[in-house]
Amino acid sequence: MGSVLSVDDIEIGQTVAVHSFRPTPGAVIDRGVAIPDTIGHIPCGVPILVKALSLPFVACEVISSEGEEVGPAIIDIRKVRLCKLKNEYVQAIIANPNRQTSLEEQNEVPF
Repeated sequence: MGSVLSVDDIEIGQTVAVHSFRPTPGAVIDRGVAIPDTIGHIPCGVPILVKALSLPFVACEVISSEGEEVGPAIIDIRKVRLCKLKNEYVQAIIANPNRQTSLEEQNEVPF
């Protein structure tokens, strides 16, 4: 299991994921990190590549299932906990040759 990184352990070039959310009094916790329209929400477990640090902010890019880096995304680590991901985990996500990407490509009717 990936362990939660302390603020001092976050490094540029690391592949991380949102592990969990820090409790915020009076706030409703969403199940993803809200990012501008180019990315949407980042669910827990999605690979994120750390590009720069200016604490408490982490500039990063989401690694898509095609292996592309999409971003930038800015994460406020006062609100989330990050964990380091193993390379095998990331490769399993981006190198899945059996992945079905859309119903159109499958030539199937969705009902």
